[in-house]
Amino acid sequence: KKTQFLVELKLSRLEFFLALFVLYTVLGCLVESLGMIVVTVPLLYPVLVQYGIDPIWFGVILVLFIEMGQISPPIGINLFVIQSIWTGKLKDVVLGTVPFHLLLFVLLGLLVLFPDIAMWLPSRTTLVP
Repeated sequence: KKTQFLVELKLSRLEFFLALFVLYTVLGCLVESLGMIVVTVPLLYPVLVQYGIDPIWFGVILVLFIEMGQISPPIGINLFVIQSIWTGKLKDVVLGTVPFHLLLFVLLGLLVLFPDIAMWLPSRTTLVP
């Protein structure tokens, strides 16, 4: 019932992913990664099924969303971790994340356009009984 609200919004897949990006960016500033996964994935899985999204592919996207959220200014958790072990200013730490954000955006774009990038290795493995 709780996830039915998301389905009733009738978002396109792109809008759905943008909403998730915003959600994980905000959560990345407040919660550590395992906590985000434990709290959100059980709620999102039924919605993923309704959108026809492969769970393995989404797992890869989810990790990227979480990593981007944790280095997002102004209060990304990993920014403070780096600040605590470095003698520079927080401004320099934030500026240092810009190349990583750009690379992660490019990777996200590639994974959305070419999902087989993330699915290549899982498709090569076989389960042995």
